[in-house]
Amino acid sequence: MFDAIVVPRGMEYSAVERGLRGIAGAPKLIGVPIGTHAADTVRDAVARTAYQRVAIVGVCGLLDPHAYVGETLVFDESVDRLGDSIRCDETLTAALSALSGVTRSRRLLSWTEVVSRAADKRELGALYFATAVDMESHATLAALSERGIAAAIARVASDDARSDIPDLRGAIRADGTLEPYRVAGAMLLRPLAAGALIRGSLAAMPKLSQLAAKLARAGPRSG
Repeated sequence: MFDAIVVPRGMEYSAVERGLRGIAGAPKLIGVPIGTHAADTVRDAVARTAYQRVAIVGVCGLLDPHAYVGETLVFDESVDRLGDSIRCDETLTAALSALSGVTRSRRLLSWTEVVSRAADKRELGALYFATAVDMESHATLAALSERGIAAAIARVASDDARSDIPDLRGAIRADGTLEPYRVAGAMLLRPLAAGALIRGSLAAMPKLSQLAAKLARAGPRSG
């Protein structure tokens, strides 16, 4: 069903790669940087290859206190901080929603920086009517829509709406890559929050691998 999977580089990419290992004819992996720079990478990739159906995957932070870490969410649409929304392809979204172990949700918010405070998470969720937040999906979906490429979004929750995580805003470089020493510094400043983030990430990565395997087996690729 899917020609390609877009996923942030690093742990998320590795988790998806593990899930696809050994599956014949698996979708092409497109690794992207954190944040809106993902759109540039996606534009370059689709300019070289005629993709028709793309899955946008990775982890997300929860804005809804009723959702839980490790939950796999499939979204109807994404919205950015300006309130501009883009609908995902309905056929692909319905197909993802039919996979075992996923929850369909209305809206994913893409923010320009890491949302670390629990109070901010819940406030943004109420303001944008969003279940979860990430930093890449909206820009990626916009880039694919420009090319007329059908896309759907699935994300695994790695931190909940009731807990703070370390403030990683200063740890992301302008090009969308992480600065390891600043990540370590942010974690040391907030050890309890760091523990919650580590536990959430450890719970989310196997789920992301499982999601990738399900995507690869969901149906024949177009072409």
